[in-house]
Amino acid sequence: MENARTSAKQKKVEPIPARLIKEELDGIKLYYKGYHAVVDGQKTNEDISPSSGLHALLLTYLTLLIGRQLNETQYG
Repeated sequence: MENARTSAKQKKVEPIPARLIKEELDGIKLYYKGYHAVVDGQKTNEDISPSSGLHALLLTYLTLLIGRQLNETQYG
């Protein structure tokens, strides 16, 4: 039983790659949701990364298109 504990303590802790850090506030690193799966090798970085430029452009376009259809007197 002692060997299992010591081997767990001796396990080397690897730093989390910078590409998985979303932002840093007051020295506290905020990671992307699902970063554990990337570190464990279950997912790739692309699986949890935010939207691509094209995706963001399409989302903005659709938001503006729908926004123009709203009745401004009722919702404005």
